Amino acid sequence: MAGSTPLVLSASSQQGIIKFFTSCAAMMTQTWDMRSAFQAIDTEYMREGNRTEAHIRAVLSNAIGDKTRLQDLTVPVVMPQVETALSYLAGVFLSGHPIFGMVANAENMDAAIQMETIIEENARRNAWIREFILWLRDGLKYNLHCLEVSWQRKTIYQPITAIGKVGATKETLWQGNTIKRIDMYNAFFDTRVAPAEIHSEGEFAGYSELYSRMRLKRFFQDLPDNSGMNATSAFESMYNDNPAWPFFFTPLINPNALLRFDPRASTDWLAWASAEASTGKIRYNNLYIKTTLYARIIPSDYNMKVPAQNTPQIWKFIIINGNVLAYAERQTDAHNNLPMVFGQPLEDGLNYQTKSFASNGIAFQDMASALWASKLASERRSVGDRVLYNPLLINEKDINSANPSAKIPVRPAAYGRNLQESVYAFPFNNQNQSMLLSEAQQIVQMANNVAGQNLPSQGQFQKGNKTLHEFQTTMQNGNNREQMMALFIEAQSMTPIK
Repeated sequence: MAGSTPLVLSASSQQGIIKFFTSCAAMMTQTWDMRSAFQAIDTEYMREGNRTEAHIRAVLSNAIGDKTRLQDLTVPVVMPQVETALSYLAGVFLSGHPIFGMVANAENMDAAIQMETIIEENARRNAWIREFILWLRDGLKYNLHCLEVSWQRKTIYQPITAIGKVGATKETLWQGNTIKRIDMYNAFFDTRVAPAEIHSEGEFAGYSELYSRMRLKRFFQDLPDNSGMNATSAFESMYNDNPAWPFFFTPLINPNALLRFDPRASTDWLAWASAEASTGKIRYNNLYIKTTLYARIIPSDYNMKVPAQNTPQIWKFIIINGNVLAYAERQTDAHNNLPMVFGQPLEDGLNYQTKSFASNGIAFQDMASALWASKLASERRSVGDRVLYNPLLINEKDINSANPSAKIPVRPAAYGRNLQESVYAFPFNNQNQSMLLSEAQQIVQMANNVAGQNLPSQGQFQKGNKTLHEFQTTMQNGNNREQMMALFIEAQSMTPIK
C-alpha cells in the first residue's frame, strides 16, 4: 500500500510540470521509434503482413464466394509459440489462490489469512487475472511489459438490507490495491536505465488513456477531498496531438477488425443529448486524453511549497489533453519506487536491443511462408498454365474462358491446318513441389528449436515409442527456456510487486 499526499499547485508550478511532461514524452522519439517496432511484431503475430495485390485480390475473391482463388498463406509460427509460452507462464504465476499468498508462523496465522482475504478481494474487484495475462503476452511479444501497482479510490454502491428499503443502495468509497497492465503503445519512460530498473532507478514513467466525458467526470468524483485542479479547464480543453509524439496511439493491424476506424472518432454526445444538457456552462468535448505521470523531482525546481522541498521525491501527476494539470499527489510510500514496474522476460544485458520471444520466430515464419508461396505458385501454374496462341486461329475470349471444361472453337482460318500450330504450351515440371512442403516443415522445426519448444508442448502428437519417464524428460527439457523466463519475471517484476 502506498500512502499519498494530494496538493493543489500554483500556476507557475503547474506550467513547470506540463513542460517537464512534454520533455519526457519527446524523449521517446529521440531514442527509438518503439511504436513502429511494436506494430511490426503485432503484424507478424496476427499474420497480416502480406499486403501484396495478388493476395488481397484472392482474399476479396474468396469473400464474395469465389473459393477457387488461392491466398498466399502465412505459416503460423510466431502466434503458436507465444501462446504456448503464455500458457506455461500463466500456469506458473496465476494458478495459485490467491495470486500472492501470505506466509506466517502459527502466532500470526490469523493476520496472514486476513491479508490474503483482502488481496483476494482486491484481485477479484479489479480483475487482476486479465491484467496479468495481457501483461505476460506483452512481454513475450515485445520483450517489454509494464504493470502499474497503485492504491486507488472508487465510488461503489452497496445494497441496503434495512426493513422498508428494498432495492435501495448507498454510496461507498472503496479503497484498495490495483494492478493494471499498461499498453506499451501509449507508455513513455526513462530509457536511460535498463527496463527492469526503471521503477527503482528511473526518473519518470507514464502512460496515456482515452477517456470519455462521463469517465472523466467519474475520475474527478473519485478524487479524495476535492483535491483535483482545473476541472473546468480540463473539460473544456481540446485534444491536440503533438506531431513529434502523439499522446495516444492506436495501431491498425487487422484489416477485418470489428471496428476499423480510429476510436478517437467518437459519437458527438451533443448530437443526441438533450437540449438542456447542451446549454450548460461547461463546454464539454467528446474525448479526452488522460495521462498519468510518475516522476522523481526536486519540488523546489518547480516552486512547490512542500516539506523537504530540496530532497528528491516521487510524485504522481494527472494531465488532461497534454496541457491541463488536473491532479498532483506525492507518493509517500516506504519502498521509494515508481509505481510502474517494467520487465524483460528475456534479458541478456543488451537492454532494449534484446530480441523478444516473438521476434526470434519472425524470420522462420517468413521463410516457411515463402516456401509455401512457391508451392501455391506451382499449384496456380498447374491450374492455369501459360501458353502462346495464334489470335488469327483462336479467339481470345474462348481461350481465356473461366470454365475449365469449356470447348475452344477455332476460327475459319484454321480449317485444313494442323491445330498444334494454334497453341504452344510452355513446358512445366513441378516435381519439386513435395520437397517445398518438407523444407517448410524443417524451417518450423528450427523455429521451435530457437524457442525451446517441441511438438507435445504445443499440444501436437509426435511419433516415437517413449516410456512415461522418457516423455516426462522430453517435456521437462521443452520447458527449460520458459522456466528461465519465469525466473526473470519473478525477479524483475513479481518480487517488487509483492
